[in-house]
Amino acid sequence: MLDEGLDLLVGLLGGEPVTHHGVHYRAEGVALRPPPVQSPRVPVWVGGSTQAKAVLRRAARADGIVPYKLTDTDGWSDFTPDEVAGLVAALPARRADGQPFDVAVGGRRRRPDERAERAYLAQLAQAGATWWLEYVPAGDPAAMRAAVLRGPLR
Repeated sequence: MLDEGLDLLVGLLGGEPVTHHGVHYRAEGVALRPPPVQSPRVPVWVGGSTQAKAVLRRAARADGIVPYKLTDTDGWSDFTPDEVAGLVAALPARRADGQPFDVAVGGRRRRPDERAERAYLAQLAQAGATWWLEYVPAGDPAAMRAAVLRGPLR
């Protein structure tokens, strides 16, 4: 269902009418309106555990991946630069629209030592990561705004 749904979603985000007769879904001339501003469509990233090999197969049919290492949520472990390089090697270099394939890693709070954090992020970028996703926990609105206003590490 996920594979077929991904194909249908990618088609719908193209802005043109879609006809799809699949095993799980059916669409007759359906179009999303208004069409997306991005061309050829809004990028689709597939998320999931790299332990589940299906996430790599699905991501290769999309525009990017938001990988996680664990199938459970009891622990967290950052990706190493070597792990990112291995992941990048297993995925296409280019999307269907010719743009680079996105690899978005992260999902945790920023470390207090910004110098160490910048060095880590530079290593991930060198290994092929294209995005870093920083976790901003829900809570005090002022603290959340401060985290957003702080902006990304550069």
